[in-house]
Amino acid sequence: MTGKTKKTVIVVSLTSLIAVWVISMSYIQINSSLTAKLSFKLLENIYRIKGPLSGTDAWVLKFVNQTYIFPPSTEPYNFSKVHDTSYSVYAHGDSWWYLNRYIRHLFTDEPPGFFLEAGALDGEFLSNTLWLEKTLGWTGLLIEPDKDSFRLLLKKHRKAWTSNACISKDGYPMEVVFVNLEVRGKSHEVRYGRMNFPANSHLYGTNIFTDNITSHVPATEHYSLVQCFPLITFVRALGIEKIDLLSLDLQGNEKVILRNFPWSSIKVRVVIIEDQIKTVDHDFIQFMEKCNYKLMNEDDLPESQDHIYVNKDETILLEKIKKLKKENTKKL
Repeated sequence: MTGKTKKTVIVVSLTSLIAVWVISMSYIQINSSLTAKLSFKLLENIYRIKGPLSGTDAWVLKFVNQTYIFPPSTEPYNFSKVHDTSYSVYAHGDSWWYLNRYIRHLFTDEPPGFFLEAGALDGEFLSNTLWLEKTLGWTGLLIEPDKDSFRLLLKKHRKAWTSNACISKDGYPMEVVFVNLEVRGKSHEVRYGRMNFPANSHLYGTNIFTDNITSHVPATEHYSLVQCFPLITFVRALGIEKIDLLSLDLQGNEKVILRNFPWSSIKVRVVIIEDQIKTVDHDFIQFMEKCNYKLMNEDDLPESQDHIYVNKDETILLEKIKKLKKENTKKL
C-alpha cells in the first residue's frame, strides 16, 4: 500500500468515524429530547395533581382510579370483637344511633344501592354505611385520609371501594395539612375509646373542638400532607351515575364541599352531614333547598348535630320520613 493510499484510507476512516459520531450524537439528542419531554410531562402532571387541574380532567380521573382507589375486598369480614372495651365504648354514641335509625327506616325495603362515606375511619367504628353493606348488600366508596385509620380499614375487608385521600374544598386537586390526634397512654385509650381520637382528626384549621379535646386528655397532634380531590372526581373516576346515600363527617368542611358540588351532574338521593356549629344554619338550608333537597330533621336542630337531606324527587323516601315523625309524635 502506497503512502497516498494509506492517507486516503485514514481520511475515509476518520470521515466515517466522524459521520458515525455525528449520527450517534443526533440520535442521542433526539432520544434525550424525547426522554426529557416525557420526564417533563410526568413531572408536570405530578406537580399539577396538587392543583389546579380540574377535578374532572381526564388525566386526573385516570390517575385517581389507578392510584387512589382500591377495589372491594373478596375476603371474609374481620371486625372487632364486641367485648373489646377500648373499641366499643364509643361505638354506638347518640349521633350514631340517631342517624342509623333514619338510615334503616329509609332503606330497609329497598334494593342494594351505592353509598359514598367520607370520614370512614376504620370502616367499622361509627360507620353510617356498614349496616347497608352487611345487611342489604350495598356497596360504595369509603374515603379516609388518615393513614393509620386507613390501614385498619383495609383489614376490615369491606365490600366497597376505598381511598386513602381527602375531599378538596375547591374544584381542583390539592395537597393540604392533615392533623391527626393520638391519645397517649393505654388507660386513656380504654377510657376514651381507641378510635375516638382518630375520629376527631381533621384538616388543619377546620376543627373547632380540638382545643377542648386536647385540654383535658393527654393527646398529641401529628401533622402530615394529604392529597385531596373534589368529590366529583371520586364519583367520575368510578363511573358512578347515582349515589343513594352520601355521608360526610369531615370535622367542619362538609358545607363548603357541598356548596362546590355540581348537583346537576349526578343524582344524589339522601345526604347526611355532621354540623359542629350548634346553631341552625338557615343560609345553608336554603342553599340545599335550591339544590332540590329538603331538610328532614329540622325540628331536632340544633340539639342534634346531624343534618338529613332528601332529594325532593324521592317521594317515597319523603313519605317514609313523615311516617317516622308521626310514629315519634304518638310515642310522646
